Amino acid sequence: AAAPGPAGGGGDLVAPDVEAWVLALGRAWPLVRQLLLAKALRQVSYQNAKREMVPKWRVCVKTIGHAGAAAARGQGGSQVALGDQAFGEAAAAGAAAEAAAEAAAGEGGGEVVLGKPMWSEQDARMSYSVEDWGVLEDGTVVSGADALAAPHRLKTADTLCLDD
Repeated sequence: AAAPGPAGGGGDLVAPDVEAWVLALGRAWPLVRQLLLAKALRQVSYQNAKREMVPKWRVCVKTIGHAGAAAARGQGGSQVALGDQAFGEAAAAGAAAEAAAEAAAGEGGGEVVLGKPMWSEQDARMSYSVEDWGVLEDGTVVSGADALAAPHRLKTADTLCLDD
């Protein structure tokens, strides 16, 4: 069912193809979450315009083939391709979900790099994170169970930032 139109306007906000994509993402979420919890952070160096080596961080996940990902979601040999169509901002989340859905222990066994290079390890750790994040009174950023007790919440579990 499509969402009602904006206040004072008519029409549906959610196109049927976007709704199908969201439903497919929902079916894949347990696998996506598992893969993102097992992500690896890799430090790499890039050459800047001055030909100096600059250290940055990347987020990586293991890969499997389409058949393995579909089987893990209980879909047999067929699946909805999450990243094949562009849906504006939803496409960014879809690309992340597609890459993550292709990552776990399985057929491929390779590694996929998610997102853009990060300046700090902390930025990379927070990128594609499905954990709770919070800030303590002294400014320390914490995740997981520590974030639940933190007085200030940055992010709740099982959410992804569209900027990733």
